[in-house]
Amino acid sequence: MPLSEKRMEDGALIGIWEIEESESRLAEMLPDPSLYEEQLAVLVNERRRVEYLAIRVLLCELTGEEKCVGYHPSGKPYLIDASYQVSISHTHGWAAVILHPTRRVAIDIERINDRAKRLRERFLNENELLASPEGFSEIYAVLCWSAKESLYKRIDYQGADFRDELHLERFEMNKTGIIGATADCPAGTYRGNIRYEIDHNCVLTYIMD
Repeated sequence: MPLSEKRMEDGALIGIWEIEESESRLAEMLPDPSLYEEQLAVLVNERRRVEYLAIRVLLCELTGEEKCVGYHPSGKPYLIDASYQVSISHTHGWAAVILHPTRRVAIDIERINDRAKRLRERFLNENELLASPEGFSEIYAVLCWSAKESLYKRIDYQGADFRDELHLERFEMNKTGIIGATADCPAGTYRGNIRYEIDHNCVLTYIMD
């Protein structure tokens, strides 16, 4: 499993990993694979099991030790030992993790394809559609989807409507950049910045605040 990137940014640990190993090889890379047997048993899909294990191996690579992940009722992950705030993501062939000791974080990674472009009217409102570049490329559509995924994870508002409650400000797409965003939440309006990177046929978005 080649570690594509591992870095520290503003106190956060960020890891991006291309998944190439089998399920059995990933299990061998963990200090104690038996910790995950119960959860793996309920994952019927092999790809899901591989992604599950890849995230655990990536956590080991980032922190230097095994980290057990729990989940809130909303599905938001947390570390059992509370050593970091954590967010995780995986897509076909890739895994991503962001950790910070105190700041709330969110991350999403998406492989570039045409699905987001085909479904853009389901998750982008009229203003966002009008603000899109001429031609509305597949990359731009995936970037918008990923940005809203990170925003959704950050606010932890279960059932938020991507089209009508999560909003992206107008931006010019580059290889890297920042997208201003707001979210209408029951507790009030959230405002933040979503950082993004486009590389390796993937889009990565993340938030630290």
